[in-house]
Amino acid sequence: MVELISKLAQCLADKQLTGRPIVLAYSGGVDSQVLLHLLSKWQQSNSDRSILAVHVNHGLSDNAPDWQHFANSQCQKLAVDFQSVKVDLSDVNNRNLE
Repeated sequence: MVELISKLAQCLADKQLTGRPIVLAYSGGVDSQVLLHLLSKWQQSNSDRSILAVHVNHGLSDNAPDWQHFANSQCQKLAVDFQSVKVDLSDVNNRNLE
């Protein structure tokens, strides 16, 4: 894990994001969960940097409220700022959402 955090730190340094907040599109799935944990560990030695995890609740599944709750609870455990955005897709009229 230390090597991954080091690579993440180098990537962020290469992008010259000094002083800018890092916003993570956070679904709560495996990929974004791993990235959330890596960013949380990285932030421990970069406490001057803020991280915001943003979760989009699209409401397409009956499980959407549970996923939002899970995402929020994970961010609370890791002391990462969390924001959830609910979108209304009722006017899509059976078009392909992809």
